[in-house]
Amino acid sequence: MERDEKDRIDGTVIMRTKPSGAVVTIEGISRTTPAIFDIEGRVSPYNIEIKMDGYEDHVQKVVVPKGSEIRVDKKLCKYKMWA
Repeated sequence: MERDEKDRIDGTVIMRTKPSGAVVTIEGISRTTPAIFDIEGRVSPYNIEIKMDGYEDHVQKVVVPKGSEIRVDKKLCKYKMWA
């Protein structure tokens, strides 16, 4: 019996940043925000890395219970240059 695609997805991370357009990497998969990551067969927690030119890099962990959808919203901080 063939399973449909949704049955194979362990969880989903919906990622948004302010401003949008940041590159988000979860477990080696990179996308530009806003982005949706369908997680398959990986063990939670997941490392999320967020990068955007002119803004500080951000790293965090997120737990995605099997079959759940997690929304992550992150306001990015402008990179400060010291004179």
